Amino acid sequence: MHLFRWRRKANNTAVSHIVGFILTFVVITSAMASIVYTTSVLVNTRVDNSVHIIARHIANYVADSITEALAIKQMYQNVNYSSTVEIPQEINGKSYYIEVANGKVFVNTSDGVSENTTLYNQEKLDVGINEGRVYGDNGVLKIWCNRTDYVAKLDFGVNESSTSEISVSPGAFRFTRFAPSCSDIYDNNGDVWWDDNYKNWSYRMPIRITNTNETISLANYQVKVELKNSNFNYLWANKNGSDIRITSGLDDGLQPLPYWIERWSYGGNSVIWFKADSLPADTTKTFYLYFGNPNAVSESNGSRVFDFFDDFKSSSLNSSKWYTYGSDIEVQSDCLIIGNGSAVVAKNVMFTDGILEAKAKALSTGGNTEASLFIRASSKDNPYNMGYFLSSGKFSGDEWWKNFSIGEYGDWKVVELIAENKTFSMTENSWYRLSFYARADSYLYCKRQLYTQSQTSQDISVPDTVAIDKLSGYFGLHTTESGCRAKYDWVLYRQLRPVNLEMYLDAPVSQHYAWSHDDFSKLHFTTDYSSGDDPLFSDTVFSPYTANFSVEVDNGVYSVVIYFGSPTSNVDNASVYAEGEKVVSNVQVLPGHVETRWFTVNVDDGSLDLKFENENPGALSIWSIYGLTVERGVRGIRISGGV
Repeated sequence: MHLFRWRRKANNTAVSHIVGFILTFVVITSAMASIVYTTSVLVNTRVDNSVHIIARHIANYVADSITEALAIKQMYQNVNYSSTVEIPQEINGKSYYIEVANGKVFVNTSDGVSENTTLYNQEKLDVGINEGRVYGDNGVLKIWCNRTDYVAKLDFGVNESSTSEISVSPGAFRFTRFAPSCSDIYDNNGDVWWDDNYKNWSYRMPIRITNTNETISLANYQVKVELKNSNFNYLWANKNGSDIRITSGLDDGLQPLPYWIERWSYGGNSVIWFKADSLPADTTKTFYLYFGNPNAVSESNGSRVFDFFDDFKSSSLNSSKWYTYGSDIEVQSDCLIIGNGSAVVAKNVMFTDGILEAKAKALSTGGNTEASLFIRASSKDNPYNMGYFLSSGKFSGDEWWKNFSIGEYGDWKVVELIAENKTFSMTENSWYRLSFYARADSYLYCKRQLYTQSQTSQDISVPDTVAIDKLSGYFGLHTTESGCRAKYDWVLYRQLRPVNLEMYLDAPVSQHYAWSHDDFSKLHFTTDYSSGDDPLFSDTVFSPYTANFSVEVDNGVYSVVIYFGSPTSNVDNASVYAEGEKVVSNVQVLPGHVETRWFTVNVDDGSLDLKFENENPGALSIWSIYGLTVERGVRGIRISGGV
């Protein structure tokens, strides 16, 4: 019994120990399982968080590298650029890819993690980024862009740039304005405008001239055109100006007109004269300046433009144009040199109601200096008898009065002028423009102007005591004293009439781009320019209807940037097709704002064709653009894997 009970007790005790152990093990095991589960959750959470952190870091890093490339491309359009960016091959053992879309950089892993960052101001740089996926499994990204060349930078607004003070065209961004006048656009695609004489010229610029006089008409009148970097695109012209031509307007058959290039400064200020066939009273006429023919040979010829002209482009003085007095006269290096009191007098033309001008310099002789023009009062026998003269030289002794003087030797009326102490010296070996202005119903005045610096010009008017009836006569060039020598590059005599001409250069138009005829009547051009605004963003072309625009180009890949917006209206649901495929959809822009869109297009038929339309047409719903650029090549930033 006792043994049995002990055993039982012993057995119960053993069982209880076993049970206790088992229970303890179960509890410990459960606790351990709980700890392991909790730890696993924490580890997985940390792993997930680290994937997001790494992905976000990669997105930021790539975005910074792209922004740097965008800025470089914006500042240095004509360079090739590339950089390499090292990135992890995997993110915690997971593959991933990088995608650029909608102004953001995305990093997406194979298990669904996605992080992104916005490209800073990318939409304002109008450079563009090629969108698509790039895989980072090789650990290196290449961010790069190639040089692109502009085919066209077009501003579609109205241009009214005068030749005196030009502040409106072509805009701060160097856009070329697209002339909006119907006649120019309609003839752009036809043989009437690009006639047989000028079919090889790519561009023309309308020159609009208004004769403001109500009664006086002009014929074969010399007109000066000033080209500046702000109103003329020198990149489209030959560097030596050999392709410049000027014609009459459409109504006059686009006939070539005589012209002379007084000064050609590629990229600077140039001066061109042409002979306008007719300028009717109180009327505006259009002439055309053609340019853009690399094979053209210059036809600049002052003798065809002015009533008298000589630029001394010969080995000796042209005896059919000049009488000579004295022996110190020679032609050297396309210039006339006169010295020691010698003179030349123009043949077969008399000064009356005109302007006599010369480009001249006084040479250093170790003594006096002088370069002079004169107008005779009577016969040509003695150039200095009864003559008015402009002597812009520097003299010594008691003849100081000859400095920049106008005189009549007969009764010394010149003293009346010199009483005003008009004594201006002339710097040796510097080119000057010397001028006489005179009309029978007015008085004569003369001008001396440093040829390259117009701000140094000085005018002198003849006093009333000088007889006006003596202004008609022979004219010429001379030196009045021995020891003086002067050089003349050219001399001209032209008309002077009591007529004010108003001129502005309209926008250049190219035979290589045009709105189609069917659509032009549906387009509207506006100008909302006010001083201080950027003219590119102050005027637009817009329509609620579909319109087609084409640019003639060689076959290949091109980049197009379009500037959407309107100064005063909403742009709603604007879209663009390129070569028949939609490339821009549903652009919406608030009044006064600008949105840019960029795309590439492949051209295989010699014409880049764009179609603008409103996807929700209506009277109050329009597409509107400020301008566009077309560049050869891909202008955007490209991203690829590997070096």
